[in-house]
Amino acid sequence: MSRRVQFGVLLPDYCGGPVPQDFTTLGKLREFCRAVERLGFTSIWHREHFTSTPTSPSSYEPVATMSAVSQLAQNPRLGLITILPLRHPVILAKELATIDVLSAGRVSLCCAVGYREHEFEALGVSMADRGRRFVESVRIIKALWTGDNVSYEGDFYRFEDVSLHPKPVQKPHPPIVIGSAGRSVDNPRRFEKLLMRAVELGEGWYAAINMTPESIANAVAIIKSCLKKMKKDVDSYSLTAHKYVYLVEGDVQEARRTVSAVLSTSVEEAGKQHLVGSRDEIITKAEKLLATGVTHFNIAPLKFDHRAIEFFAHEVVPRYS
Repeated sequence: MSRRVQFGVLLPDYCGGPVPQDFTTLGKLREFCRAVERLGFTSIWHREHFTSTPTSPSSYEPVATMSAVSQLAQNPRLGLITILPLRHPVILAKELATIDVLSAGRVSLCCAVGYREHEFEALGVSMADRGRRFVESVRIIKALWTGDNVSYEGDFYRFEDVSLHPKPVQKPHPPIVIGSAGRSVDNPRRFEKLLMRAVELGEGWYAAINMTPESIANAVAIIKSCLKKMKKDVDSYSLTAHKYVYLVEGDVQEARRTVSAVLSTSVEEAGKQHLVGSRDEIITKAEKLLATGVTHFNIAPLKFDHRAIEFFAHEVVPRYS
């Protein structure tokens, strides 16, 4: 019997760089979010990239976008994947608390450390400091969400007697999921260290999109061991992964154009790592990913095309619900 998994969808609002400038409209966003909700997905997610390059697109700004989504879909949780070292934690805490109130307590925050050097350069933040800045920011956000007259003295942030209102609806605070370890899979010592940090700081872990089923399964085993050592509840700790998805059928040339624009690679290469291919190929790949022990799985369509989410909802999700 397959273990129960919750499924979500990332918004496919890729823009800039190699992606043609066919920007998302509110109507298109509304139609897509309502389809996601109608099909029974439990969450809608949005990832953050501030800048684009000739080979890498960016996305809409997630706080503004998810404010809109909170009113377009009434039930799914609202997941924001942020590059935390590039965000001021006091401002982010305020923004997400506001969305949590306006959405009746549906916000989840995934904190990623970031990897695109040009984004750090554009915002004047040192990549060398991103790990320490990341840890300070998580601790500050939790403190501001749960207390008043908060003071903090760190290497990057210092303030006294700060109170933010409104507080989030969720208590003690919206779940914070830590994205980590994707670029350290070949360095076992660092890999384990980053996963231990995820257990220490968050209520869940989010696998990097480049991780293979084998590396995800290894991470899940390490995390569960760390949870037991730290006397934390294994069952309440979320384990999330996501992959790009594109159903290749019919117009193969359109598939090649779409995959090339968003992923800067061929359909064949994308299919080695992501859920790109025929229906049977996607089901087989999904089964390997969902056998790793993850509790949550998000699909990332490459287009505002309902075929992929309908296929996944009808042919994959029922096997794990």
